[in-house]
Amino acid sequence: MRNKIVEILELIKIKKFKEAQKKCELVKENLKENVEFFHIYGFVLFNLKNYDEAINQWHNAISIDP
Repeated sequence: MRNKIVEILELIKIKKFKEAQKKCELVKENLKENVEFFHIYGFVLFNLKNYDEAINQWHNAISIDP
């Protein structure tokens, strides 16, 4: 699964946040316990100005590892 996170990070690097969001949606069920994923997903949503959902993703990360 690490390679999926790397793919998302590569999309973020070139500011393709919509594509990164789509990729996050595809892999989120497989990364339910991955703090790094939820942090990244929150960052993607924040950049898409979806602030409430970004906060929800960051809360998910905190609930896994406070």
